[in-house]
Amino acid sequence: VVHLWVEGVWELIMAAMLAFVLIKVTGVDREVIEKWLYVIITLALVTGIIGTGHHYFWIGTPEYWQWWGSIFSA
Repeated sequence: VVHLWVEGVWELIMAAMLAFVLIKVTGVDREVIEKWLYVIITLALVTGIIGTGHHYFWIGTPEYWQWWGSIFSA
């Protein structure tokens, strides 16, 4: 649970800050930035959840989680 918290929340905060800066600095429409923000948030959460798969090995799940987790883990 803590690992998912770290994988999810900090990346979402960073994405929100990046969107804010891009709106202020570049003057791009908010709607365009929001669409890309959804893409960034989705990728961050999906890869973060899959990336925790390298921990699943230790609780007795199949070995393929070690591979998936190592691919998507930071």
